[in-house]
Amino acid sequence: MAECTLSLMDDIEKVLEEAGRILKDDGYFIISDIYAKNTDFLNEFKNLSLNSCLKNPFDLNELKKLLDKKGFIIEFEQHYDNLIIQALADIIFNGGTTDKLCIDENFKKLLVKSKLRYFLAIARKEKRIL
Repeated sequence: MAECTLSLMDDIEKVLEEAGRILKDDGYFIISDIYAKNTDFLNEFKNLSLNSCLKNPFDLNELKKLLDKKGFIIEFEQHYDNLIIQALADIIFNGGTTDKLCIDENFKKLLVKSKLRYFLAIARKEKRIL
């Protein structure tokens, strides 16, 4: 299971290869992480000095292609887009601040324009044909 950790990895392709190597045929790899609904700004995230899953949101379509390439079939996918919005609203309305979540105004603007969202995917490792 990778809960908001896959986006922290430097080489996702190698991570998926290793997951495929250690999983038995028909084994499951569960991913929950963030993605950018608007992928036009993904390169801007790479320049941030931040060690958080917010630094490397996925292009969900590209992740799906990579999972397929590495021998995984997505059995289940669900989007929890409202959870990020609700979490931020809860922080603000409970007297908190987003200052600890965001480095500066430019980063906050990047978060908004990229439309970060949250997803859950359950991918099954295909059986190898010998």
